Amino acid sequence: MSDQFLHVPLAEIVVSLTNPRTSTGLDPASLAELAEDIKRRGVDSPILLRPLPGPRVAETDRKVKYEIVFGERRFRASALAGVKTIPARVRDDLTDEQALEAQLVENLHRKDLTPLEEAEGYQQLMDHSKINADQLAERIEKSRTYVYNRLKLLDLGTEGRCALREGKIEASVAMLAARIPDGKQQAKFLKEVLQGVGYEREPMSFRRAQQLAQDDYMLKLSDARFKITVVDLVPGVGSCKECSKRTGANPDLFHDVKSADVCTDPPCFHKKEEAAAKLLVKEAEAKGQTVIAGKEAEELHVGWGASARFKGYKRLDEKEDSPTGEPLRKIIGKLMDEKGIKPTMLEHPTKKGQLVAALPNDVANSLIQIVQRQAKADKKAAPAAVQDLLNEKASQEKARLDAKFHREVRAQIIRETWDEIQRGDGGFIAQGSFTLEIHRHLASHAAWSIGADGAEAASKLLNTGSVGAQHGLRELVKKHSRPDQLHLLLLMYHTGESFDLVTKAVHGDDLKAIIKRIEAEVKERVYPKPEKKAPTANAPAAQAKAGAGGRAGAKGKPSPAPVRAAKISAEQAKQGIADALQGIEGAASAPKGAVAPPAGSAGVLAVGATVKIIDNTDCLQPRLIKYAGKQGTITAKTGPESWDVTFRGRTGGLAGFHASELEVVA
Repeated sequence: MSDQFLHVPLAEIVVSLTNPRTSTGLDPASLAELAEDIKRRGVDSPILLRPLPGPRVAETDRKVKYEIVFGERRFRASALAGVKTIPARVRDDLTDEQALEAQLVENLHRKDLTPLEEAEGYQQLMDHSKINADQLAERIEKSRTYVYNRLKLLDLGTEGRCALREGKIEASVAMLAARIPDGKQQAKFLKEVLQGVGYEREPMSFRRAQQLAQDDYMLKLSDARFKITVVDLVPGVGSCKECSKRTGANPDLFHDVKSADVCTDPPCFHKKEEAAAKLLVKEAEAKGQTVIAGKEAEELHVGWGASARFKGYKRLDEKEDSPTGEPLRKIIGKLMDEKGIKPTMLEHPTKKGQLVAALPNDVANSLIQIVQRQAKADKKAAPAAVQDLLNEKASQEKARLDAKFHREVRAQIIRETWDEIQRGDGGFIAQGSFTLEIHRHLASHAAWSIGADGAEAASKLLNTGSVGAQHGLRELVKKHSRPDQLHLLLLMYHTGESFDLVTKAVHGDDLKAIIKRIEAEVKERVYPKPEKKAPTANAPAAQAKAGAGGRAGAKGKPSPAPVRAAKISAEQAKQGIADALQGIEGAASAPKGAVAPPAGSAGVLAVGATVKIIDNTDCLQPRLIKYAGKQGTITAKTGPESWDVTFRGRTGGLAGFHASELEVVA
């Protein structure tokens, strides 16, 4: 193959039909600029020609002798510049295949090549030369990662290609979009990127777009609720492990993603989740379990994260729905098995492919009470989880009584101190420059700075009759004949130091005896009397053992819960379990001679329990007095001894009930 260097007349040259150069660089403005340069300096670099191929002779002018291999832009600009000849290198024996490959390689070395043109050129060269991306990288002396990323741009949809051509996004951001295999998802990603963030809504930077792509358009296969190695979970879709859309299938393309097991096709992932969920429903039905799925399950789901619950149900395997630190299944699971009670399986609305085992609240509470009574009758035979239940209940009851005791003691001390203040001659009050007006000012300030609970308690004691406790106290201070006495009372509702200071000043050396007397009175009133031990022969444990294995008025075990169809209503599910539970109360009733639990303590405080607010308003927080005697449902545990209760007619829970203010309704 020989080369000749000639100055060839433009009239003897024709452009190639296979030149891969697109419109870039051939636009009129660009050609005009190059033409002006050629007028001044001529053509610096020769173009490459080959003799005109035989098939083209008939379609061209007889003067034409050569076809351009590459250099079309210089040829067109020279014509615009009005020059007659152009320096050229003529290669005689260049075949069509060789000419096309030379054009492609030359095209890829252009400085004005756009990323898309570069990608298209790579693909053309690979198709023409029958080489793969690794071989192409060696031939053009680029890294394989660079080549793979450029080729990936060919997977851009129409929106992505337009945005890249128009300069709205950089090639690096376009590559992030191209890695999203689903066309709709890709378009959605680009829209988010171009809408941008911040006050001026500027398009996202590469780092921000990269984070968006990984957070919202990729899913960890380790979080899948289905086996990622299953081949036929969805017809026509193979195993996730062998999928080309898994990051590990192309590490050069996903070098920025830490894990190899990440799915880049969320729609496909969700289809597998739905398919797996349907299989789980079928398996649960085959076991005779009641299943609630679809919209029915979604309607039962309330809250998010750690506070998420199923309305009207207690989950068997979540500690949050248990009265102790152990899941509910450890407490009542054995009794469920004995009585043939099967859990209701609730489809999780946000975690597709997951069924949650649960029981209706009334069923779960009944089973808890039965287990609790059985454990009381024979503590040694009770499992550790049930003993924890008893200990938790005992701890709650003790905390409730202790809190009630201390509140009542303090309240009575304040009442007696206030009575003494009003009876006394005021000799214990500092004399001198403190006039009644000064005391009125100080009392008004004390009423303003007192806490809400203290203000309501003081308002109740003084019977201000005002809806706003603090407002009522301040109005009373304005007209009261002894603001100095009111000041002392209000100080007792402040810090412990103020309480001690006033009570000591009023009662003097008698204070200790008064406190001791009040504590004895309150203790007698608050704490239950110790139960008398039954004779040994009639001990509850002995009676429990004697009566084990039977139940009053029952003939055999209750039949198991009937199998329901998937997506049944919540009411149907509850009725199914209620049928299975029928008669259990009689079966597990305490044996003759066993001591019945105290009234109001049959159950344990837990989410879903029905409770009654205590009637003794002196032991209630002032802001909660209006709820005395009302019944509601516990909707959340907000602290070690704090619970939210929802009453009929209210959409949300009322926060802040202390355990001592609640009684479980059996």
